[in-house]
Amino acid sequence: MNRSQLAIIHIAKKQLGMDEPTYRQMLKNCAGVRSSKALDEDGYAAVLSHLESCGFKSLTKHSKLKTQNYYQAWSKYGNRPGMATVAMLALIEHLWDQCSWYWNSGGFGDRQKAQRGFLKGRFSVDDLKFLKFTTAFAVIAALKSVATRGQGTADNNKQPQNTQK
Repeated sequence: MNRSQLAIIHIAKKQLGMDEPTYRQMLKNCAGVRSSKALDEDGYAAVLSHLESCGFKSLTKHSKLKTQNYYQAWSKYGNRPGMATVAMLALIEHLWDQCSWYWNSGGFGDRQKAQRGFLKGRFSVDDLKFLKFTTAFAVIAALKSVATRGQGTADNNKQPQNTQK
């Protein structure tokens, strides 16, 4: 198990709103362990499969490709204890792309400048590379919320067809 796999499990746990006892019971039932750190590859696959069956949204194939590019870009920082994992940073970048309506609508236009403003204003972090592990979960949740709002906004902005002649 690597840190990015652990991060995916914890992101899924958070996305599904699992409390700690339920999470521990799920680990025991799926893989026979009490901690995700004790998972082997087969256990990880079983847990991830269960989390997906419970509603965890994995990325689409196109999104995975783009996220892999972000993953490669962030991997130069390596394992940084206490800091957001490479997988978390890649997911945040991917979610930020999905929220382009949010940062373009204010006339920002500059993706990186808008991202830094978002992080600074809401989480008191100047740049993604300074994001702590625990804060990364909050950033991911916030971006998912913004992305969900954007889907509704896109539907509401459609102009009605004029059917009168």
